[in-house]
Amino acid sequence: MKLKVISLIIIVVVVVSCNKSIESDLSLKTKLDEIILSNQTEINFDKIADFEWDQLLILPPYSITKKIEEKLSIDLSIVKNSKIESRDDINLLAFLKDGKAIIKVNYPRYPGDFTIDDYIITSRKNAIFTIKQFKELSSGTKYISLKLY
Repeated sequence: MKLKVISLIIIVVVVVSCNKSIESDLSLKTKLDEIILSNQTEINFDKIADFEWDQLLILPPYSITKKIEEKLSIDLSIVKNSKIESRDDINLLAFLKDGKAIIKVNYPRYPGDFTIDDYIITSRKNAIFTIKQFKELSSGTKYISLKLY
């Protein structure tokens, strides 16, 4: 009986922890969408990511996470299931704390696309991006470019 109770507690803790991470992903994505579409001129991740982190890593489509992990000596365990290696529809944002990815956001390339060819990693205080309208599609939709200051 005691073993069943302990097992149940462990399962609840794991489920709650996973849900917290998923909520954070959706919350940050929503904040990014709102800023990008609101005619603001910059995104300051220090102001919108309200949890403890010290670096932001942005991976463009087709990034090989294993190579980046080895090169930067960081832990990207939580981003492995995003399949960024074979996707061209997202940029992956990984918020790091002490060299370990703690929160990730699979950010679609529309409405805002990070204009990078290779990964970038920046400190929290320097995680500021300019927002520029790149072009307007025939549908009237604005395509927006995001560049690191």
